[in-house]
Amino acid sequence: MPVVTLPRPHAGQYKVWSEAKRFNVLDCGRRFGKTEFGGILTAETCIKGGPVGWFAPGYKRMLEPWQKVRGYFAPITKRVSETEKRIELVTGGSVDFWSCEDSKDAGRSKAYKRIIVDESCLIRNLRELWQDSLRATLADYRGDAWFLSTPKGKDFFWELFQRGQDPDRKDWASWQMPTSTNPYILGSEIEDARGDMPPRSFAQEFLAQFLDAATGGLFDPEKWTYSDDTPKLGEWIRFWDLAVGIKGTNDYTVGALIGLGPDGTVWVRDVQRWRESWPISRERIKATTAEDRQYAESYGALYRPAVEKAGQMLGLIDDLNWGEKVYFYPESVKGDKRERASIWAPRQCAGKVCLMRAGWNSTFTDECHIFDGSGQDHDDQVDAVSGAFGLLYKSKGKVITNERTVAYGSEEWHIEQAKRNFSGRVRD
Repeated sequence: MPVVTLPRPHAGQYKVWSEAKRFNVLDCGRRFGKTEFGGILTAETCIKGGPVGWFAPGYKRMLEPWQKVRGYFAPITKRVSETEKRIELVTGGSVDFWSCEDSKDAGRSKAYKRIIVDESCLIRNLRELWQDSLRATLADYRGDAWFLSTPKGKDFFWELFQRGQDPDRKDWASWQMPTSTNPYILGSEIEDARGDMPPRSFAQEFLAQFLDAATGGLFDPEKWTYSDDTPKLGEWIRFWDLAVGIKGTNDYTVGALIGLGPDGTVWVRDVQRWRESWPISRERIKATTAEDRQYAESYGALYRPAVEKAGQMLGLIDDLNWGEKVYFYPESVKGDKRERASIWAPRQCAGKVCLMRAGWNSTFTDECHIFDGSGQDHDDQVDAVSGAFGLLYKSKGKVITNERTVAYGSEEWHIEQAKRNFSGRVRD
């Protein structure tokens, strides 16, 4: 008879398993053993013939659990699809592995007895993924859900954790398990890490504490403001952070359109974000620029498209500028990612960053909440706003009224650009 060998759960994992309800949120420190625990949970359902869905932030983060679970099930595996990342067992059970990097519709149309949402904090569209896709996958079997993650600020994972602490939410349970709960991690190693790490980082990564802006996060989830439209500001900048490569594997191309109000409020009118090959990206950038120009021209505002200057991107910038009336100015950025974001983050924490309501809002704010400047997670949207704000922050901000309107592209318009040291230029 085939034998399936699984890791023996340690005391902390057993406590979580024994207290589980239908919807479960495990907030744990690094090296707690959540991947192994997720494998145990998967086996519990699959061996009994049930279907499981495993959801990870991206393809790379999916590979380790895929390989581990595949190894666990090797003696009872009926079929494996490397392409679909699906394992079928002789018991009738199955497990599908999903990457949530490119879509908030992962798992749509599927039915599962159990879902594992691994590294939940790193899934950018976690709220939409849960509400629009994952919750419905549990309806057929009245299945259960497990959200497993080390925290990253007070985001949607934190909101789910709060449900588990609410006595009125009878179907929800949550636990906070520091790294020290894992008996296989030496206490001396944890103390050495405490001495090597900033207090904020240690509290988050080892103690599994949810940190807000006051304790180290750059952005405060409670301080975003929203508007159905933006005022007629005197100057707008669209800053592009370019990326090229094979579709589905390259980073994101992002362009953020922002302006600065007289009271110092940063107005984010639009954020464009996609992952495409360069020929498609080039046309989308040009189409977006045409829309921006039309908006600015409608009331005489200054407008400038800028692009982050990097050695490998100079050819792309030249390609953008070829035959165009608007010049895409290559802009050098100074400082690391965190330094650049730190210039405008204090305004956000003071409630002075306003987003125009649109579908991109949650993706943008989710990225801001997990942003730590390390570059380990996608930060293209934060970088794009940082780049645009770096060109605007010395401006006092201005609103154009009906009392005085300067025609876009007119001689007076160009004079104003020169007076404001507006370095973009327009081709003849």
